[in-house]
Amino acid sequence: MSAGADLPLLLALAALATAGTAAWAAVDVPELGALAAAQAGLDLATGLVVSGRGPRVAQVLGALLESVPVVLVGSAVRIPDRAVRRLRALMRRSGSVLLAQGGWPGAEVQLRRRCCLDWK
Repeated sequence: MSAGADLPLLLALAALATAGTAAWAAVDVPELGALAAAQAGLDLATGLVVSGRGPRVAQVLGALLESVPVVLVGSAVRIPDRAVRRLRALMRRSGSVLLAQGGWPGAEVQLRRRCCLDWK
């Protein structure tokens, strides 16, 4: 499944997770547009979008996870295992949620959207 196909599921989960808290951020989710986010139920006034991965993406994610309740991450973001462990510790302390498009190392839950059009 392409990363773009995962976007509706990612946005639906983010909208549910931000209900009541409102703040959210997205890191390197190039398919994310304002219209799609708003239609999914995300409050654009409380969102932050960071484009491009850059060499310090793990530090950017860490700063966001300490201050924003819900962080979306694009499928192209890759970080070292030790940084993943540090981010998990930050999430436990802060209560924040990381929603990754595609896979994420050490994810506690993975959801996959599956569609079957075979009507036999």
